[in-house]
Amino acid sequence: MPKGCLAKIILVVIITFTGLTVLVAGTYIGYILLQDGLKKQLNATNEELRSRAEQVADFSRIPPGYSVTKALNLLSMKIVLASHPSNTQVMGIVDSGLILNLNDENLTLQTLEEKIKTLISFINKQKNFKIDNFTVERLDSFRALNQTIPYMKVSFSILGEEKQEFIGIIGIIKNTKTNKDNLIISYSSPNQYRQYVAERFFQKIEF
Repeated sequence: MPKGCLAKIILVVIITFTGLTVLVAGTYIGYILLQDGLKKQLNATNEELRSRAEQVADFSRIPPGYSVTKALNLLSMKIVLASHPSNTQVMGIVDSGLILNLNDENLTLQTLEEKIKTLISFINKQKNFKIDNFTVERLDSFRALNQTIPYMKVSFSILGEEKQEFIGIIGIIKNTKTNKDNLIISYSSPNQYRQYVAERFFQKIEF
């Protein structure tokens, strides 16, 4: 997913779901400050990147060929993204904080799907891009971090300057340091996504 598209989606999510629509998005200066903070984190130094990533998990044991590329900490949301350059696949851990309120109930894949669809409906109110054809293809699980991680296999499209199609997974993982539910994600283009690439990555991280 292009950096600009990722930045737009993150901005919309944060502004919408932290109740800052009036206080931040409603004021041009506030919006620019939030956008500027995100841009700085997307272009962080290696030291800044490593420091923010360590706030989420220990990535020091990820296999050769994988690399942490982005670590974002903006308002209540923390995201760490890694890539596997040989097939352009992206993996990530998301601590959504207050954004999706993942810990306000007994979270299941079914309730997570409802939250994601609600989130998409807000994102799609934007004029410049939309998330289209979000489909849950199947439910499954795999073992990592001494726990069973349930996930949904999904497909979706990003409609912006051009249409881009993706396939991947969204799963639920228990952060044993905070005892809170985090999300795992992995995605790539339909002909590039490999489930074993995602599982191999998540099996080597630690909380």
